[in-house]
Amino acid sequence: MRRDDIIIQAFNFLKIKDYNAARNFVSLHYPKISPKNKPLVLEATALGFTTAPITISARSNINHNRKTFSEIEKDSLFLSDFYQCRYSRLKLFAPPVLTIISLYLDEVFPCFKIPHFPLDRNHQGMYTLYPSPDHAVSLYAGGSNENANLVTSSSSLNMVKSQYSNVEMGWRIIDRSELDMD
Repeated sequence: MRRDDIIIQAFNFLKIKDYNAARNFVSLHYPKISPKNKPLVLEATALGFTTAPITISARSNINHNRKTFSEIEKDSLFLSDFYQCRYSRLKLFAPPVLTIISLYLDEVFPCFKIPHFPLDRNHQGMYTLYPSPDHAVSLYAGGSNENANLVTSSSSLNMVKSQYSNVEMGWRIIDRSELDMD
């Protein structure tokens, strides 16, 4: 079962106030991974993505004109991509939805601070299902912060990709016309 479908089903249980069913469903189908097992790498691998370029040497974390996007800019991007990851087609969720699920299912779907840290305390789904703006051509490779260079990514895939290009990672950006509009 896909991770997005698990969260949709859990949310459906919460809507009818069947909290135990939601808790049991998430616990059974999407258990939290221990941080020592590198949950972001495991999530990316489970989605079928290469997680480390083999021929590329490590790069420094130089801030190449990184921009902080406003909530309106992010929402506009995510809506234009139908809240889907442009790498995996995974349905992503608006942060308040993940927060609500965490409030009701805190022992099986914990969230302490999203979207980023602490990795050891949050459920890996907070990163896999949380939308994040990503640069189609990375800033490191000379890309810009212009809308035409931005795609919606899951936060986990964005973190795994880091400064590498899609080509270096072997990833393909899915065209908007190929996304599910529902």
